[in-house]
Amino acid sequence: MNNLKKRPVVSIIIVTYNSAKYVLETLESTLTQTYNNIELIITDDGSADNTVEICEKWIEKNSIKFFRIELITVSKNTGIPSNFNRGNKKAKGKWIKIIAGDDVLLPTCIEDNIEFVTKNLSHFVFSLPIYINDKSEILEYSVQHKQFLENDSFYDLDANGQFIHLITKDIPMNPPTLFYKRKTLEELGGFDENHKNEDYPLYLKATNLGYKMEFFYKHTVKYRIHDSSYSIRVKNEEAISYWEKIKIEKAIKPYITKKLFSSFPFVVIDYYNRLFFNRSVILLGNSKKVKSKLTFIRWLSPLLLEEKIKKNLYKYLKK
Repeated sequence: MNNLKKRPVVSIIIVTYNSAKYVLETLESTLTQTYNNIELIITDDGSADNTVEICEKWIEKNSIKFFRIELITVSKNTGIPSNFNRGNKKAKGKWIKIIAGDDVLLPTCIEDNIEFVTKNLSHFVFSLPIYINDKSEILEYSVQHKQFLENDSFYDLDANGQFIHLITKDIPMNPPTLFYKRKTLEELGGFDENHKNEDYPLYLKATNLGYKMEFFYKHTVKYRIHDSSYSIRVKNEEAISYWEKIKIEKAIKPYITKKLFSSFPFVVIDYYNRLFFNRSVILLGNSKKVKSKLTFIRWLSPLLLEEKIKKNLYKYLKK
């Protein structure tokens, strides 16, 4: 019994918004955790459906099974980063696992993460998701997983290397699997509420300040992909996705300094090249024909040319 008491409290934060269709499955997955020192926080972002009522009824039946439980509600929708921050501010646990109200925790999710961070003294940890659809059926590897596999060497880099990677390449994270230290997030000022993309600005800030992103190769959550999901909705609307790219690049802008240019000039040149390309696409019309004609702009980037040469050289040496 004494050993159980020494285990750190982990806060599971469930973020919801019109999640009535799936939230019960998410809630039930917290009950099946093999780890037993859990605080549960549900933070709803002004749902217009009966998400809150479902959560309230479930809490009445299951509150005794947690170290502590709290339901946070607001009268109007404020956005994902704000909702995340509300949950974080109420959390008491040493470690935090955030999960959306349509995703599912695998039974050993918290146990596996605690085991990893204890051995590796980590601050931010990612793992693997199982992709499911709106019927909870397992899907084949998605675009997100392909992106991860293409950039898996990211986790071999130190914090500075990861910072440069985040500025110049795809984001190789699986955000639904994120597990992090509460105090570290507080030191970083929480999630940036000026960006709809809640995770990317945080990764930039953390790696820039020397916090390395860690990874362990184990499935910990089920990540639901469906048409009403915010991330999928954005990807389906190409015009919006290009605006989002500019917003992401604006997140990078504070780090584009003389100091960075002196160390990584190609990185800075590529940033402005990419910004110019995206703005040109929006100005001239977001179509495959326009993007194809504007491809020459991207090839003016010395960073892309350098990478192309390296890839061709690698293929040649491999023969």
